Order: sequence, then C-alpha cells, then structure tokens
Amino acid sequence: MSDEVAIPNEFWGRLGDLYPPNVWPLEEDAVRAILPCVLKALSPRYRVAEPIGVGGAGIVMKLLDTNLQINVALKMARPVRGRESVLNEIIASEISRLRDSSHPNIISIFYQGAAEWQGQIWPYYVMEYLNGALDAFDYVRQQHPHAPTLKSVIRQVLEGLKHLHDRKTIHGDVKLENVLVAPNGQVKLSDLGSARLLDEGPEETVLPFTVPWAHPHLTALTYETSVTDRDRARVTIRRSSLRKAFDLYALGQNLRRVLGFYDPSEVRALPPYVRAYMELMACRMLDGLNRDEECALGLPRSCFGELKYGEEDIARVVEDARKLTGEYAIHDVIPELDHHFPTTIQVSSAGSPAFTEGVAAILKSEPMKRSGVITQLGLICRVYPTARHSRLEHVLGTFANVCRYVDALWNDRINPLFRQLVSEQDVKAVLVAALCHDVGYYPSAHDFDEACEDIFSHRMLTNRIMAGELLAPGMDELFHAIQNEWQVLPSRVAEILSVSPADLDEPFVDRLLHTLIDGPIDADKLDYLVRDSVNLSVPYGHGIDLDRLLKCLTVAFRPEGDRTFVTVGIHEKGKVPAESVAFARYALFGAVYWHHTVRAMKAMLHRAIWNAIPKEQGNVDKRTSAYKAFCRSFVEFAHSALPATVTQGSLWAEQVGTALPAAPDIPPTDLRMIHWLHEKTDAEGKSLLRMICERRLFKRLLVLSSGRTQDLWHGLVELAKDASCAELINLQNEVQRGLIRVLSAQKARAETEPGRTVSALAPDVIEAVEAMDTRGDVLFLVDIPRQRPGSQVELCYLPEHRRGAPFVARSEKAGLEYSKIWADLSESLLASIGKVRVFCHPVISDTAEAGLSRGDIEGVLGTALRHVKSS
Repeated sequence: MSDEVAIPNEFWGRLGDLYPPNVWPLEEDAVRAILPCVLKALSPRYRVAEPIGVGGAGIVMKLLDTNLQINVALKMARPVRGRESVLNEIIASEISRLRDSSHPNIISIFYQGAAEWQGQIWPYYVMEYLNGALDAFDYVRQQHPHAPTLKSVIRQVLEGLKHLHDRKTIHGDVKLENVLVAPNGQVKLSDLGSARLLDEGPEETVLPFTVPWAHPHLTALTYETSVTDRDRARVTIRRSSLRKAFDLYALGQNLRRVLGFYDPSEVRALPPYVRAYMELMACRMLDGLNRDEECALGLPRSCFGELKYGEEDIARVVEDARKLTGEYAIHDVIPELDHHFPTTIQVSSAGSPAFTEGVAAILKSEPMKRSGVITQLGLICRVYPTARHSRLEHVLGTFANVCRYVDALWNDRINPLFRQLVSEQDVKAVLVAALCHDVGYYPSAHDFDEACEDIFSHRMLTNRIMAGELLAPGMDELFHAIQNEWQVLPSRVAEILSVSPADLDEPFVDRLLHTLIDGPIDADKLDYLVRDSVNLSVPYGHGIDLDRLLKCLTVAFRPEGDRTFVTVGIHEKGKVPAESVAFARYALFGAVYWHHTVRAMKAMLHRAIWNAIPKEQGNVDKRTSAYKAFCRSFVEFAHSALPATVTQGSLWAEQVGTALPAAPDIPPTDLRMIHWLHEKTDAEGKSLLRMICERRLFKRLLVLSSGRTQDLWHGLVELAKDASCAELINLQNEVQRGLIRVLSAQKARAETEPGRTVSALAPDVIEAVEAMDTRGDVLFLVDIPRQRPGSQVELCYLPEHRRGAPFVARSEKAGLEYSKIWADLSESLLASIGKVRVFCHPVISDTAEAGLSRGDIEGVLGTALRHVKSS
C-alpha cells in the first residue's frame, strides 16, 4: 500500500471508540481490509483525516480534499457479518437518492465509487462536510438555541424534506441524529440510506428505520431489530405501502424531543407563543395517531384526527414554519389585508379596506350593484326617516371588519391556532364570504323572513345561490370574479356560510371561519350596530370599543366528548368591550328594530304574506304545484335585476296599472316587493297592503310583556316558534271572532241601557264594526316577535393566566369561560323587550278601546291559544 493511503494507528483507536460497546472487535478486521481499498481509489485527491461516527448502516469519516483544500466526508457500509448485502444496498440507495436530490438543505454528494473485497462490492461516496457541525440532538441539547435560531433550523429541515417529497421520495428515517447543524445555522438532512422512491423500483423493498420515532403502521409490521442497536430495525414492505406520513410522524416526534430540552420557565429562550406553535405543529404531524400526552394547547386527542397534516401537506407544513419565522406574512400574499395598500374604499368609521382588483371585480357584478339600491332597514325609514343606507354599505362594512378580524387573529400573540390552522385559501374564502354573505338578500328580506323562514330566508337563499342550486341574475359574472380574481370556488364560500358552528361534526376550520361572519361578536354585527346607530342618530352603537375588541380577539375552544367546539372568542381583558356588543344590540332592538310602529307594519305585512302562500284545505302543502309555483315566482322576482338607480318613476313603470296608491316615503325597492305581494295575496292581504302604502296603520290595543300575564305571553311565544302560517292565521281569526263577540255583547247592553252608552259604543257604531267583520275585513292582528339569539354559540373568553399565556405547559389545559352578561342579554332579549301586541284596524280603534277591557282581550287570547293548540 502506498504512502498516500497510509492510515495512522490512532485513527483505528478513535474509530473503535465510536462503535457500540463490544461491537468493534466483530468488524475491525473487515474494516481494516476494506477502508484502505477505498482510500486507494480516492488517492491522491482525498486523504483520510479522522473518523466522525458509526451509524446503523455505515461508517463516516473526514477526508481532506487536497485539490480544493477543504474537508469532505466519506461514508461506506459497515461490514456486519451476515448483513453485508443489505447494508451495501442501503449505501447504494443513499448514493442514488443524494445524487438525485440536490438541495441547500440536503447533504451534497461529490463522488461515488465501489471497492471490491472477498468477492463483494462495497459502495462508498464522498459528500460535503460541515465544519464544526453537530447533529441536531447534540446541537439543541448543548447550545439551547434561542427561538429565532430554533425556528430557522426547523424550517430548513422541512424545506429539505419537502424537496424529497416533491421528488416522490421519502427519507424513511427522520430524526435529530440525521440532521446536521453548522455553526452558521445552515442545516442539512443527512443519512438517506432509508430513502425510498414511492413509484419506482421493485414492489417489495427493505426499509430501515429507528423504532422510537417510527410511524405506528411501521411498528405494527413484523420487523427485525439490529444486533448492535435495538432501536434500529428494518422491515420488508410493499412500495405501495410507503407513505410520506412516515416522515412527518417521525419529524413530529423529534420536534417534541426538541421541546423537551426546554423547560417551560425558559421563556426568554423559547417564548410561550413559539413553544405553543411548535407543539401544535408537532402534534399535527402525528397522522391523527396521537396518544393522550401528544396533544397541544389542551385540544382533545380526537381533534387531531381532523387537524392533522395530510399525506401531501408538506408544503403546508413548510408554510406554517415560515409563518412562525416571519418569512411568510399573510398581508404579502393577500393584498386585501395590506394596511398600506395604495387604493382603499371608505366604507365606515371602522376602517378603509384595500380596494383591490379582486374587490372591484366582485363589486362590478350585477348582484352587488343590486344590493346598492336595496335599503338595509326597509320600512323602518317610516319611523326613522334617515334610515336610507343600503345593503351594499353594510356588506362592505362587514368585509372591512372581517379584514381586521383576520389581521387580529393572525397576530394573536398568545394563541397560535388561527395563524397555523387557517391557510391562505381559507382567508381568501372568508373574505369573499364577507362580500357575498348577502347575495340572497332582497328588499324587505327581514320582514318576509320573519313571516315564513322556510320560503323567505335570505340566508338560505344565499347559501343555495353560492352553492349553485339557485340561479340569480348576474351570478355567472360574480362567480367568474370569485374564481378568476380570488382563485376561490363559490362552493367553498357556501361551505363557510352554511356550516353550523353548533354542529361539532362539521369541519373545525369552517366552523371557526363562520363565526367571523355569524357569531356572538361577529364582523356583521359590528358593522350594522354601528352603521344603524350613525344613520339613525341614536347613541347605542357608539359605545363599542372596537380597537380594544380587536386586540383581544382569539380562538376559543373546548372539548365536548370526542369532538371540539370552536368559535371566535375573546381574551378576558377584552370581555367588557365584547359584552358592549350585546348591550348595543339589546338597545337597538328595543328602540329601533322592535319599535311598536315597525311591529304594526310587520304584523300587517305578515298577514298579507301568510294569506298569499298557497294552502290545501287550510294547511300549507309543499308538494302542491301551486306552492312550488309560488316559491319559484318569489325567487325569480326577489332576485330579478334592478336598475342601477331605482326611483319612484322607474318603479311605477314596472307596476301593473295603479293597483296601489303612491307611497313616496317607502323605499322604491321595498315598494316593489309590496307590489309583487299584492299580486299574490288575497283580498284581505291586498287591503292590508293598501293601508300600509297609505300609512293607515293598525293601532295598539293590548301589549303583553313577559313580566305581566306571564303564562299567556309564554304560551303565545312558544306557539309562534313552530307555528305554520295557517295556524297563525287561525289564531288571529279566533281572536277576531272572540273580540267581535265581546263587542256584540256590548251592543246588546247598549240597546237596553241607552243612557249609559258612550259614542264609541253606540249600537250603530258596533254594527258598523260587525259589518266590516262580516265583509271579511281583517280587524285585529296578533304580533308575536320571535327569539333572536344573535348567534348559535355563546360568547366565550379565555381567562387571565400567569404571564398572560394560557398555553404555556402541556399539562395545563386552558379553561374556557362564558360571558354571563352576553348570555343573559341574548337569552332575555325576547323576554325583556319582546312584546306580544294585539293591533286593531284604525277605523275601529276608538270602539275597541272603549268596548274591550284588558281582561276581555286577554281572555279571548287565552281561548284562541287553547283552540289553536288543540286543533
């Protein structure tokens, strides 16, 4: 052997020290024979320097590249007796994978070769050497790198793994010991001996792996452990059974090992948020096979079956790591969230969102233009004349608020759930949902909706339109804008809008996103409460501290059996501004939305609607052709195209004749719906609609509250919850018959005692009332408001915690508490300010006031209620 390949004796001694105890003597002779053959082939360019390590399959040593004067590394197979061919195959496979996988975060190969000894080929290769590098286990254990460095290391490991997965290759043995970290922070994945192509090669392959970090599907197979290292094993597996999830699972377990080196009290080295974020990532990598102790943030184990990263999610894992390092910023990829975007649209005092091409494309569509001529509050303008703002203004305000909500939740420095779980596509979808959440809205929608939700629910119509189940004018244009400018499917928007946050079987992220638009403190409420207060010049919505609310937004969750409830919630320090939303809503319902004059118009409109719905023998039959034709006619008319500017003149051109009197104080689009209803309803309904237009409104005769005549109030409210329109008509008819009987009795007494008769109760006056009843006029209406909870879920908050971090330690699950004030205001809204009212025709109001005592009316109501319930 020449001088160039001479190996000093101290080299052999140091190599023997790297071997597991009592193993070096078993392999020493073979290594002493093979290594000189390898070095001779590499001479004179490469000269041996020192041994580096002994792994399960190979020996690694440092060489000097005499040409470039740099250090490199040599790896050759270990000569384990009886396993020579297997280990040689592993090294050969590693050479192939390294050769095909050039990447900054994967160790680079410079040269490959093979030596022959005892009739067998021994492959080897030369790779790059990182001066001063440690494997990640020693690096973290010894140096305890601070968060910025640790985040960078994890991100680089993921980048290297992503490169392998993109090339349809798995690493097969991901662990800290197979990751090299250089002093400058450069990270390299090494030891690709277990790397396997997923779609090439023999159907059966041998996969070496490390048992403690192996995916349970691997350890469930029959495997053979190494003679020298019981943690090392190999299994014969079908190539079609290889999964990228094997790598993610092992990486998740090793990331948990990393976190184990940091005590939770080391908040300077590893802040609570970073720890919680990494722990959540690690637990999501475990393929849903988490054990009880492998759960992050207090989420139940079952939750990770849904939240886990999927087989093809390595790009998503890298993205989540880049979110943590700050290399991925959501406002950089979604310009609508950029506070400094050059063009904005002024939609409310709450903020001016970016006016991007995507927003402009949606606003140019026919459905959005249409919402610009539909008033937000409809007939309420007859009580509050300044209530003329449009539904489009509200939609844009909701969009602005959702932008701010997303920004606030993304930057929640305590709870990492939103930033990690919500993807770029999810954010785009919820922004589009905010813009499109009212595409099913039509003039006077709330009034029609309250009359019969099964037919007139604008939310149901929105969901069906966005899902493609209903056609509406201009939707092709809107869908084109959504798909081309936002790269979002309308069906995805429909999923977010239609999901029920109370249904724990629905997707976790969808339920969370839904509560941004429809929840206890959603962006929709935050807009209309403030906007209505401003436009109506009432103070109630001005007391909401929006800035404080946004700073305290978070994701609230709680385990419920094997499911997880989730909603947009609040940190406890924001509890008071969150509860102020409920106060504002309570006040606006009492002073505006349920104003007695508004309720009188609703009662008249509702009766006309009920009378219009086709009925079979007094009951609605949804199977009849008449009913289906009515529903179809409503949808076609309610969502038909409207001119960009609707005026009274343009409206009258659409009407048939002069069926209804002019009503200049009614918004044109609402009047348009009244005209449509006038064509569909019967004579009773037509008369009521004419009276609405003439502003001859029914008068209050009796007001019931929950505190007084409690049983009767509750009975009527309970009936209205599920009553059909036919039952409600029956109730009103029974009340009218009963009250007419009382007045007729008054007439009989008046005829026998003429001297005691007041003018309003004179026999001829009562006879006129009886004649109106006989003619079929509607003389009495019963108005029963329905419960308006404001959200399907409660206002939840995360209580204060030491150091302000509810997620510091895995052993401490963050408790979730509930706002009693919000619950009380929401649940008691109907009981506190909801009044059951009996209205009477204005022509007979004096007679009814004089002839009907409170006891008379309550008695008739009770009798009518019992009759309807028993029928």
